[in-house]
Amino acid sequence: MSDDTPILSLPLILPAQAQKHVTHNEALRILDVLVQLAVTDRTRATPPAAPVEGDRHIIATGATGPWSDRDGQVACYWGGAWLYLIPQDGWTARVLTESRTVAWQGGEWVNAVTAPPPPVTLGINATADTTNRLTVSAPATLLTHEGAGHQVKINKALPADTASLLFQSGWQGRAEMGLAGNDAFAVKVSADDGQWRTALTTDPASGSLSLPAPLRLGAQTTAPVSPANGTLWLDPTGEVRVASSGTVQRVGLADGSRGDITVSANGMQWTVAPGSIGNTKLAAITGPALKGRSTAGSGATDDLTPAQARAMMDLAPLSHTDFCEVARLGSPAAIVGPFAATAVLSGTYTTTVPATSLLGINPFGVFCRSSANANSGYRFSTNLTCDFFGVTTRKFRAKCLWRGTTGTTVRLGYHNCTTVADSNNGAYFEVVGDQIAAKTAAASVRTAHPTVLTLTSNTLYTFDIEADAPATTIRFRVWENINPTPVFDVSIQTNLPTTSANAFGAGVIATNSQVVASDLLILYEIIVGTTAGFRRLLD
Repeated sequence: MSDDTPILSLPLILPAQAQKHVTHNEALRILDVLVQLAVTDRTRATPPAAPVEGDRHIIATGATGPWSDRDGQVACYWGGAWLYLIPQDGWTARVLTESRTVAWQGGEWVNAVTAPPPPVTLGINATADTTNRLTVSAPATLLTHEGAGHQVKINKALPADTASLLFQSGWQGRAEMGLAGNDAFAVKVSADDGQWRTALTTDPASGSLSLPAPLRLGAQTTAPVSPANGTLWLDPTGEVRVASSGTVQRVGLADGSRGDITVSANGMQWTVAPGSIGNTKLAAITGPALKGRSTAGSGATDDLTPAQARAMMDLAPLSHTDFCEVARLGSPAAIVGPFAATAVLSGTYTTTVPATSLLGINPFGVFCRSSANANSGYRFSTNLTCDFFGVTTRKFRAKCLWRGTTGTTVRLGYHNCTTVADSNNGAYFEVVGDQIAAKTAAASVRTAHPTVLTLTSNTLYTFDIEADAPATTIRFRVWENINPTPVFDVSIQTNLPTTSANAFGAGVIATNSQVVASDLLILYEIIVGTTAGFRRLLD
C-alpha cells in the first residue's frame, strides 16, 4: 500500500509508526491549503519580499528565484517556508484580486465559469423570429442612463442599405425617418394608398434642409411678443411674417395695395404705382451719393465710393501722365491732331470716298492712294522718334476700310516707318497683300507672331495695340465691322523697345509696289494714348 493518498497525496499513518502526530499534522496542513482554495493573485513570478503566514499564490509563468520551474503551482507560506502543491485537472481556485474563479485544465489555469453564448433571438412577452430578432410586447419600453447620457445606435453596412425608425398602424407603415437607401437623413410618410412621400430631406454635406412639399404654418391666435430674428409665423390676419433685423416684416404680398405696389387677388399680377420709381425717392438723399452695388447679392443698395464706381465701369484712376489723342480723318489738312500727313514718293489722298466703299458706320474718312511710282503711298504719323515702352501703359487704335489691292503693304501702330522698308523699333501690325500679322522690333531685331489673318476687301477693320506698363507683353487685337468679338487676338513678349535708343512714333503708312496709281485703304481715325486715358475717353 502507498504511503500517500492517490488524489491529494496526503501522507498516511503507517502501522506501528512512531510520532504519528507528525504525519497527521502534515496531512492537515495540505488540506488547510487545498480545501476552499483561494489565492491572492496569479501574476507573481517571484515570492513577495515579506510574506505573511498563510499567504497563497498561483505562480505565474516564467518564475525565477525560489519559484523557478514551478509555473502554475500553488505556493503557500507556512511555518516560515513555502509549500508547493502541483495542481491536478479539476482543481479550482478563487483569485481574490480578480474576483474570478479559475480551474486547472490541460496544463493551465482557465476561467472556471464561462459566459453562456449570446442568444440568437430574444422575445419579451412575445415571440421573436429571424427577421425581428428582438421583440418586445409591452405598454412602454424604457432605455435610461447610467449616470450620464444615453445613445441608441442604428448602424447599416452600406449607403444603399437602410437604417431607420418605422412607425406602423395596424402593421402598415405610416411614417419613417432615418437613412433610407442613402446617407441623407429624411422623413417619409404614407397614407392608405401605400405610396411613400418625402416630407423632409437633409444634405449631409451642407446641413441644408429641403421640404419637397409645401410648408403650411399653423395660424397664431396672437402675434409672438419680441420674437427672435429668424422667427417665422402665420399671424391672426392670415399673413406670413418674419422677424428680421429686430423688426417684424411681411413675407410676400396679399391682395390689395401695399404702398407703391398693388397685387392682384391671385398674386399673378403686380402693378407699380406711377411715379413710385423716380427722382422723388432720390430727392430724400441729403448728401452726395452714387447708389449701386459693388458685389453680387441682393438687399439694400450701397453708397459707392469713387474707387468702387471706377472699378465697376473699368475706369482706372487717371494720373498726370495719362492722355488720349483722337484724330478723326476727313479733312485735307496737312496735320490732323498729332499726326502729320506725308506723301510717300508722290502718293496722294482724298476725302472723296466712292459710294461702293460707304458702310454707314463712319462719316469721316481719307482715301490713301499710291502714284505711278513703285512703293509710293501715304502716311499719317507722329514724330517717329518720340516714344518707347516700359514707363507707363500705351494704347493705339486705328480704323480702316481695307481695299485689298495687289502689292499693298501697310503698317499700323507704333513704328518709325517712312517708306516701304520695315520698322527698326516698335510694335505694329504689318499687312502684306491681304495677310496681316503682329510684329515687334528693337534695334532691327524683330518678332513676328505666327498667327495671321486674311483681310476681306471693302470690310471695316479696327486695329488695336496695348502695352502694359513694365513692357512685358504687347497685345494685338483686330475687330471686323461691328462684331464685338475680336477676329484676331495675340500677344508678344519679345523684342520690345524699352530704351530711348530704340524710340519710335505712332501712325499708319500704306504703300504699293505697282507702277500704277492704286486705291490702298480708307483711314477713318487714329487714336494714341495711355490705357487709362483711352478708357476714360472712349470705352
